[in-house]
Amino acid sequence: MALADDAVLKVGIGHFYTAPVGTPRPTDLANIGPEWEHMGHTSLEDILSSNVEGGERTQLGSLQRRALKTSVSGRTESFTINLLQFDTDSLQLALGSNARINDDGDIEVPETPVATERAWLFLFFDGETVGGIYASRASFIAAESISISDTESLTQLPLEVTPMSDGDSTSPYRFIPPRVVEGIDDGSGEDGEGS
Repeated sequence: MALADDAVLKVGIGHFYTAPVGTPRPTDLANIGPEWEHMGHTSLEDILSSNVEGGERTQLGSLQRRALKTSVSGRTESFTINLLQFDTDSLQLALGSNARINDDGDIEVPETPVATERAWLFLFFDGETVGGIYASRASFIAAESISISDTESLTQLPLEVTPMSDGDSTSPYRFIPPRVVEGIDDGSGEDGEGS
């Protein structure tokens, strides 16, 4: 493995987007296209965390060689992001696609929520270096209960994003390795400087 200075990353700015299921990954990360809708403000401290279920390793062997092969079970990976906007779009993603908006503009919380399915894109920036995660199909639902614990920090709306296989693909999501992208606008208002 060679040394690659532009492959290291110190995230300065990040943006989360959704689009209709099946929307292709943008080929130009500097101009992702109008079909991708920004998810709004998210937590500065708790940017992204992942949770893996499955993936257990089993060592298989023969009488002649105890460690002959390793078998790995199927795995499901989900990500938690923390939304900071308590607007209708954010609340519906967290509370379920069947959360109804009534005539007063209030959101009625369903007893049995149904996850929302959308394509998902996370782009993270370090100056002109950009990397990301893309899923053509993912489910969105609240990750845990909302906790309002103090008056000093912004209240978070934890959202679980679970990438899922789409069509004939057996890959639930893609990791976009960090790379230098000319003309990138990270949305920071600092001429592409994301840190």
